[in-house]
Amino acid sequence: VDAKGASELSATQQKTLEKSVAKNRELLQVYILYEKALRERNRYDYEDMISLTIEAFTKDPLLLQTYQERLHYFLVDEYQDTNSAQNHVLELLAEFWGDEANVFVVGDADQSLYRFQGASIENSLSFIQKYKKAQIITLQQNYRSPQDILDTAPDNSLLFLADDTSIFDTQYLYLTQGKTKGFRGLKLIQTGTLSFPSYLQVLAYQYPELEVGTWEKNTNVFDEMVKRYYGTYPLLSTMPLTTGKDFAWIQTGILYRLYKIEEIKNMQINEFIVLNEQLFQSYHDPLQGSLGNYKHPMLADVLRVYATSKKEFAKVVFANQKLDLAEKYLKGALELEPELIDTAQILGAVYIAEKKCPEAESLLLASAQRFNNQPETYRLLALLYKDCFGDEAKASVYENEYQKKLKNDETDLNKF
Repeated sequence: VDAKGASELSATQQKTLEKSVAKNRELLQVYILYEKALRERNRYDYEDMISLTIEAFTKDPLLLQTYQERLHYFLVDEYQDTNSAQNHVLELLAEFWGDEANVFVVGDADQSLYRFQGASIENSLSFIQKYKKAQIITLQQNYRSPQDILDTAPDNSLLFLADDTSIFDTQYLYLTQGKTKGFRGLKLIQTGTLSFPSYLQVLAYQYPELEVGTWEKNTNVFDEMVKRYYGTYPLLSTMPLTTGKDFAWIQTGILYRLYKIEEIKNMQINEFIVLNEQLFQSYHDPLQGSLGNYKHPMLADVLRVYATSKKEFAKVVFANQKLDLAEKYLKGALELEPELIDTAQILGAVYIAEKKCPEAESLLLASAQRFNNQPETYRLLALLYKDCFGDEAKASVYENEYQKKLKNDETDLNKF
């Protein structure tokens, strides 16, 4: 800032500027010492992996040619999130082949989420200009997770995304289908990055009405949002988050909505059931499309979202003695995600309460064989043989086994 500019600053602004300059000078000295220590130890850090590679290829054409001859095929995922330096490495390696280069990139120019970390949208936009013979394959349908997460939320909601798969899919839909104009005013908040100042800058740009850019440092942003915006916006989340004692999360389909405790006291179980049944019936079948044919972990994780929500709904209705409904949703959860151990256990308990003894026996014995370290399964088997079959001998066997598993499951603090 020149003398004229400095004179226009207030005393507070001038003091803040001086502190900033002093801090940056200090950081510069630290960086110089850090780089010196790296070189003395013949070490490099993450960012150096890119910059030093570019430097080596630029200074040593023979080295570059060696790798060009060795590497003939290039696949880049999330291309829209690459920065200029990363893209330069790709271009150096592929330039030997010109327009005939075997370069396959996967990306979406509308989905560049990391511009604040250096991601360059120009990489995506200029790809076709550089590789004029490139074939474009456009995917019009999202096969991973649908609009259901967004459709569950009322208009103008704050939707806290606390699950990676859900974050990806809802953010993808948000960015490719019209942003806030296409989403009835929904505001998508990634809880895992709320503590990052750079992410708050993104939120301030996307949702200026939330005024997050004005918040003090070290603010618990989630708590502040609950405090400021409860009652102004419906607050929803992909999972129950930690809140103050005056609030609780109530399931609404595959999401949870935040309520004050006094509001929940007036809520009837039938209201809860009607609301959730309507939502579950409105969702698409997640086993349609790719999820019905492929068991890739990234795809299968979507099934877990649906399975877990059905299980949690079933737990509430089971506690209220709605046994038929609990059975229906637990079976649906197991169809989507057989690896949810406690789902089978809860369904076994429902069968016992319904006196469906053979079904309970078959399910729990299979579960005990598959997951033999789960004490709860053996407790339920003991209950089954005692109350359902009247077989005290078998009940005793499984009760003893339950006690053993329970003991083995305990942590001996003396070992520490």
